[in-house]
Amino acid sequence: MSGRTSSTRVARSEALRQRSFWGYFSQRPNLATDLIFVVPVLLTYQIGTFYTDQRNGVDLVTTLMFRLRAESEYAFLGLSIGLLVALVVLYARLRSRERLRLRMVGPVALESAVYAFFMGNAILFVMTRLLGMPVPSVSVGGGMDGWMVVYISAGAGLHEELVFRLLMMGGILAALRRWTRLGAATTLIIALAVSAVLFSAAHHVPPHGEPFTEFAFVYRLLAGVVFGLLYHYRGFATAVYTHFLYDVLVLGLWSSG
Repeated sequence: MSGRTSSTRVARSEALRQRSFWGYFSQRPNLATDLIFVVPVLLTYQIGTFYTDQRNGVDLVTTLMFRLRAESEYAFLGLSIGLLVALVVLYARLRSRERLRLRMVGPVALESAVYAFFMGNAILFVMTRLLGMPVPSVSVGGGMDGWMVVYISAGAGLHEELVFRLLMMGGILAALRRWTRLGAATTLIIALAVSAVLFSAAHHVPPHGEPFTEFAFVYRLLAGVVFGLLYHYRGFATAVYTHFLYDVLVLGLWSSG
């Protein structure tokens, strides 16, 4: 009886720890949970693609799908079904190994909103106070209606985090861990630096990229570092929602104020 009582107490203690503030931050959603959490952002963006020709710059999949639809509706339907099946199979494989934590959806959304609200001011503080870079006078997001702001933000939050964090940063980390004897801190710094630099540079690539300025490049580089740290320590969904909500604030609320 004493053994069962002890086990029950340990289980209750662990349950209370997981529900506590510090218990939440001692863990991060697994990949199966992350994939489920970002589905609303994916659907928001994909629905929007039927109403506008504007696409996110790194969204090669949707661009390919619409080119196929222009050539053959059967090819478009086949690719769409194939992508859906691939997502279901991937989720099923992950689900068999990892427990789905739907109770974390609210805390993840709240955590991401806090990061999004304070991130811009934190980056500006580093650039102006620590790096001594003057803030240029720029206009952001002028003339966009609410739906377009949400659509563009969803595309950036999902696809840019998918390409530059989950695939690129995650791939670099995996390769360095497998093929080198570098320490954990060194591999993280290299993966962060490469993904953040390429993330910032991608916004200036023609024909749709904006003109290069030192301020814009450094700002996005630091933003890429923040998103990378969030991805590494808090999970893919947190990085996606922070990016999405931050862009909504910048393009929508703050630019119209």
